[in-house]
Amino acid sequence: MKNSIRVCISIFILAAISSCGTPDYAKMIIGKWEFYQFYSKENLSAARKDDLKTFNKSNKGLTIRFSPMGQYESDQPGGVKENNSITDYKVVDNMLLIEGDAIQILEVSERFLRLHKDENSPDVMFKRINFTGTEPGRQ
Repeated sequence: MKNSIRVCISIFILAAISSCGTPDYAKMIIGKWEFYQFYSKENLSAARKDDLKTFNKSNKGLTIRFSPMGQYESDQPGGVKENNSITDYKVVDNMLLIEGDAIQILEVSERFLRLHKDENSPDVMFKRINFTGTEPGRQ
């Protein structure tokens, strides 16, 4: 009897551990996201703080979309030309691959998407907005 209880507890613990795997970022990022802010957790010089303010201002109005079919679309009407594109994307583990860039996914929740490109770039945060993932996009 004691052995069967131990076996049941062991099976329960193994099942709990195996269900705590890596998040499925490929599914979690699907949707439409609005630029929220560039930020850094580090202490920044006054010049670097001014750079962040400039980056935040120039990316205002930017939206990005990830479709379930692997299509990425960025759109910023009247904004930076480079922020308007359609291309394919791929997610490998916690890395988002878009047009040759490898971007680390730091966090995905119901409300926010946090990304990190490299040590020379600030982190960027997007806020989820209404999108079903089935809209055709700009073709």
